[in-house]
Amino acid sequence: MIYPLKPMRLKVLTMTKIYCCAGGHSAKAPGASHFIDEYTEDRRVVAALITELENRGYSVVNASNEQPTQSRELAAEVNSANSSGAELFCAIHFNAASVTNGVRGSECWYYTGSAAKDLAVKVAQNVSSALGLPCRGAKASTSLYVLRHTSMPAILVEVCFVDAKGDVNAYQNKGVNAVAAAIADAIAGTSYGITNNVTPAAPSVSVAYANGNIAEVQRWCNSNYNYSQEVDGINGPNTKKGLVIAYQSELNKQFGARLSVDGIFGSKTKAATVNVRYGAQGKITRVLQGALICLGYSTNGFDGLFYGGTQGAVKAYQRAKGLSVDGIAGKNTFASLLS
Repeated sequence: MIYPLKPMRLKVLTMTKIYCCAGGHSAKAPGASHFIDEYTEDRRVVAALITELENRGYSVVNASNEQPTQSRELAAEVNSANSSGAELFCAIHFNAASVTNGVRGSECWYYTGSAAKDLAVKVAQNVSSALGLPCRGAKASTSLYVLRHTSMPAILVEVCFVDAKGDVNAYQNKGVNAVAAAIADAIAGTSYGITNNVTPAAPSVSVAYANGNIAEVQRWCNSNYNYSQEVDGINGPNTKKGLVIAYQSELNKQFGARLSVDGIFGSKTKAATVNVRYGAQGKITRVLQGALICLGYSTNGFDGLFYGGTQGAVKAYQRAKGLSVDGIAGKNTFASLLS
């Protein structure tokens, strides 16, 4: 079933500048959560930012949406942005790592080589200054979906860390309006180009994959790793072997692990394991999701995107297995899933 976007209230102004803003995630793919909840707070910041920009005379499109999986939510954001005629896209997120009582700070992402770099630098500086937090700077990426697929300059703001008590205290003390004003000041005062020089692409994840059932995991292993197993939707030894083959193949390809691709999760595979955490994207994340799906955990999609649904599933699995519950898939978590 395709879930239609809810109509957004747009304020029509006689302005040449149109901006598009979106809060990341949705109620069913909610993002990071600890001292505060990312989904709740990014919606509050977006609402305040739209008000701030409209009060300055700009027209703003709200691309936030309530799609049921992270992959659909991201695709809907991009589709809304690219059809809006906006000159700039701004996504609002909150970061996560591991729980601390200290501070971590604010940062802003932009597409590598795009015209949005100067704006990202200014946004990171403004937001961190407004909150009194460390500035983690502007960071370049070619893999973040909304930066890669939007047709205009785009930034992704990580306001602060939801699991850093010092960050959360600063954010709650200063308030969403201070964050919104800091971002709006940067947008209004920064010159940037009209194009990312990136051709928008169709979503790379099919609806079938987003449904995340065992048969799709089996089919993915077969089609991507020259593996042959019956696609029967039943989790058995051959399904796990296919996931291990996929994992070993990706460790070799991405990290030069030089593993024997034999479908056996032994000591060498465990030693080569890398930590996969919130924000990761790619085939190793997809292996992780597949392993969790086959054991009955909901990751909110089999799409290679490590966001709230996958993090929640990892934590639930870790808790059930008596592992350290940190939401990070490392050596012990992968070994437990794939051995």
